[in-house]
Amino acid sequence: NRYKESAIRQWLNSSEAAGSVWSAQNNFDRPPSWVSTEKGFMNDLDSDFIAVIGNATKVTARNTVTDGGGFDTTTEKFFLLAKEEAYMGKENSIDEGGAYPYYSDYSDLSAAGTGADSNRIKYLNSVEKYWWLRTPSYRTSANAVLVNIDGHTSEYGASSNNGIAPACNII
Repeated sequence: NRYKESAIRQWLNSSEAAGSVWSAQNNFDRPPSWVSTEKGFMNDLDSDFIAVIGNATKVTARNTVTDGGGFDTTTEKFFLLAKEEAYMGKENSIDEGGAYPYYSDYSDLSAAGTGADSNRIKYLNSVEKYWWLRTPSYRTSANAVLVNIDGHTSEYGASSNNGIAPACNII
């Protein structure tokens, strides 16, 4: 569940062909099921669009069980939101960047929290979908934080198949 070393982060920031997107980041890393079939997320994006995407420096909490707590800092073009950025508060007291106004200004909640919030609901073909955040569960090395179909947060196995809502900074 360490975002810095994750397959999803590699995929989001790759324009490589299928089979060239992922590489092991540590001794315990195993290839994702899509390693030979998926090209990088940026592969089919228009070059004019890519040209206006700036690099973003992101802070991500680490779990306290196997990664010792604290945080990692990464720089990337496309990223998953952190729990704090989606107006859910800090994970393990780590400042992952503050709430984005879209989530805080239009929230059903009066203060940042993990409860149901219709503003966080994402749809695919008019059906509510779960979506991953980059924030790990700080209590275990197996789970990451995701947003449920009613907009509240929970933790689930980081290897599970759920949706994403990638973000970027247009310059």
